[in-house]
Parts: sequence; structure tokens; C-alpha cells
Amino acid sequence: MYRGQLSGDLPMRPGEPLSLTVTLPNEQRIEIPEAVVRWSRGQEFAVENISVERHTQARLQHYVTRLV
Repeated sequence: MYRGQLSGDLPMRPGEPLSLTVTLPNEQRIEIPEAVVRWSRGQEFAVENISVERHTQARLQHYVTRLV
């Protein structure tokens, strides 16, 4: 399970399910088929991955770790 903070153009409500496609700077895409909004404030919101393959989670974790 992974949690992250995002921003977007559409209002999101806590508990709302969604799927995500994350495009990395190197143009690779990470598909997150099932996530849920945990909180929202204006255009910012946090999601928690519910269903993501292990190798996909590792790629996402690696990328986020490099940013921090």
C-alpha cells in the first residue's frame, strides 16, 4: 500500500475510488488500477493505493524516494 499527495483540476471527495496513470519524466507510465481518496483540500488531495502489482509499487517507491 502506498499513499501520496496530488493536485488536480477536478474536486475530489474522501472515500472516492479512482484509478491513476502516473507518467514519469522519462515517459514511463505507472498504472495504479485501484486507489481511494483519503482527504482533500481545494485542488489538493491524498490517495491510498488499494490494488497495485508488487513490481509497480517498487517502481513508484523508487521514483518517489529519488524525489525526496
